[in-house]
Order: sequence, then structure tokens, then C-alpha cells
Amino acid sequence: MDTGALTAKLKGFIFDQGADLVGIAPVDRFAQAPEGHRPEDYLPGARSVVVIAIRLLDSIIDALPESRPRYTEHFFATNTELNICANRTARFLVKQGFSSAPIYYSGGEVRIPYPAPFFDEMSFRHAAVEAGLGRIGKNQLFITPQFGPRVRLIIVLTQAELHPDEKIEEELCQPEKCGYRCLVNCFPGALKRDGTIDKPACAKYMFETLNYLRCGMCVASCPIPLDSS
Repeated sequence: MDTGALTAKLKGFIFDQGADLVGIAPVDRFAQAPEGHRPEDYLPGARSVVVIAIRLLDSIIDALPESRPRYTEHFFATNTELNICANRTARFLVKQGFSSAPIYYSGGEVRIPYPAPFFDEMSFRHAAVEAGLGRIGKNQLFITPQFGPRVRLIIVLTQAELHPDEKIEEELCQPEKCGYRCLVNCFPGALKRDGTIDKPACAKYMFETLNYLRCGMCVASCPIPLDSS
């Protein structure tokens, strides 16, 4: 099976598992990643990185902050769904004759020990940029053209050579245009205008003030793609 046919078959399989977006990047796009965070560090001989996205439900996000208990459950349920999707995707590729491995979400329980890690072994959001699914905004959230930041991501590494997707070059985040909504709505003031995040402040707010509930206000307040204001 040629590269194009395998790629189309793979994407069709992933969408059948409930994914909303799929992007593919060759491993050479990760050459500048820190040592220990490159695809080959987790799968020797890896040639492609498959990034899968599932959108979060607007009905829950739009009801924040009152819906935080439901948002937290939805957050972890979606992570679990992605883990299953990634596992099935890796198994699909193995059946095609290619060694493959998912990078799973860890910490499936709501009460992750404090302080909790913010990213897994590989940065899902940076991989998603390389796979052409979107861009990282000023609030450091990964933003897609279709769903804004209302997505969760996961990675599957494979030795299969797949047809890569083109990267999105245009900036999606325009804070001057939206009035820095994410900063205005960040209760602990963790988001900064220079694009940095006070991660300890963010974690303390969720794990102490909210008693381990996820906040979600930066996700909920982003106008992309809900309006053009």
C-alpha cells in the first residue's frame, strides 16, 4: 500500500473512532525538540507523528464557571476517550505491519497529586502545530481554526511513512482584537500579556481553591471561532 493510500485509510479509521481532527507530521519537524522529548526517544525508528483531536462540548463549556464539576468530568472523560482512540490507532497500524506506540494521558483521576504535571512526555500542543491542526495562542492554549481551544489532543507515533499535513502559518490568536478576553477572565491572574503563564498560580487555584476541579475559563472565553469580534 502506497503512502497516500495508507494515510487515507488511517485517517478514515481514526475518524470512525470518534475523532474530530487528525493531523500528521514527519519526525524531522521535531528535530529542534529537547532531548528526551523527540518521537524517536519513545519509538526508535519512528517516521511519523499522528495527532488526534476530540472537541469538547460547547454546552458544558458555555455554562462555565457554574458547570465546573461537569466540565471536570467531561475533561477526564474526553482524555479517556482519546487514550482508547490512540490505542486502537496504534493497533491498526501494527496490523498494517508498522510498529507504533501511543503517548497516553496519565492521571485519569480527578484528584491528581499536587503539583500536577501540565504536559506528558511529548508536548501534545506543539505536536499538533507541527501536524497542521492549529497554532498556540498568546494564552499558550492550542487553538484550532474549527473549534478554537475547545479540543483535547493525543499522539500516536509510528514507523509508517505517512503523507504529512501542511502547517498553519497564519496567527489565529488576536488578543488586541478580542480585548484579551482570556486574561480578563483568568480568575487567578495566571495569564500574562507577554504570553507567559504563572503555572504555580494556575495549579494552586485549581487544586486548592477549586478543590481539584478544572477551571476552564481561558478555554470558555476565547472567541475563536465563535465570533469575529
